[in-house]
Amino acid sequence: MQNPATFDQTFQHHTAPVNGVKLHYVMGGKGAPLLLVHGYPETWHTWKKMMPALAENYTVIAVDMRGLGDSEITATGYDKRNVAEDLHQLMESLGFKTFGLVAHDWAVSVAFALTYAYQDTVSKLVLIEAP
Repeated sequence: MQNPATFDQTFQHHTAPVNGVKLHYVMGGKGAPLLLVHGYPETWHTWKKMMPALAENYTVIAVDMRGLGDSEITATGYDKRNVAEDLHQLMESLGFKTFGLVAHDWAVSVAFALTYAYQDTVSKLVLIEAP
């Protein structure tokens, strides 16, 4: 297991206001952007153990989806299309025109919605344990 101090040197916590919600994400590494999206009811911590290895070749962005983890809780907006828009706007706000996408559990439906709506932005798609 990686030393927590080393993890904190590679990855930083951020928030971004997008699509009417403030999303928390953790980012670090070098290379093409790779967005990691957790299932329900999880957080970015789902990916923590594998993030250092991925960061050797990718700029890793592990997000807390709307209403989960350290992201803002909103009264509405939890449908797959709106959450997909949250993620698209997050990546756009970070300056990424294309990115790889890894989705787990409930996030698989969000990943499908995002990929369908923005086909030219998702360069790679990995789906894990789809419901």
